[in-house]
Amino acid sequence: TGTRLAIGGANTVLTSDGTDAAWTAPGGAVDVFDVTLLNATSTGDTVIGTFTIPTWADKEEIRISVYALKRNNSGSTRITKLKLGVGDIADLEISAAGLDWYGTSSEAKAAGSIVLRRVGSNVWLIPLAASGGDAFNSVAELMQQPSAGDTVTDMGAPSSFSNIVIDLIINLAATDATYYFKPQSIVAERVTPGAHS
Repeated sequence: TGTRLAIGGANTVLTSDGTDAAWTAPGGAVDVFDVTLLNATSTGDTVIGTFTIPTWADKEEIRISVYALKRNNSGSTRITKLKLGVGDIADLEISAAGLDWYGTSSEAKAAGSIVLRRVGSNVWLIPLAASGGDAFNSVAELMQQPSAGDTVTDMGAPSSFSNIVIDLIINLAATDATYYFKPQSIVAERVTPGAHS
């Protein structure tokens, strides 16, 4: 089957080999999930966002967008970590070895995205892309030398893809009124590919 290009005739397309074919809608769907939010304001792990996926089929993507306020005016540099929980897979730290948050009197606005994709029985993670920072370059990672290794993280296989809980977790190094991570909105979507994907 060739690549299809709509050319204006009602319900007809021209395929890449030059023959006519019936138009088939690409299909696919996007579902949005309710996300429960909680501020991270004290030492240790806090689930800042959680939601449940009723069923997660092979090839479906879960896209998570995080919009938050963050601050560290506690008087010390603090190691701050972002973790991801997917079902009964062990929580995975996705902020490398934690990030040093230097002291500042200002509150910062932040946004970033995470993409999870079911590949067979496993979950693949595409790293967080942050606004105002060195966001991952997806084209460069896609085309880098194979010897450089994986550009996604294979999180492994949960025991079930039914009623699977996704948690976003912030780990703060101390408790201070001026050191926090407060999600303002987290949008979680499931993208179901169409017949031609």
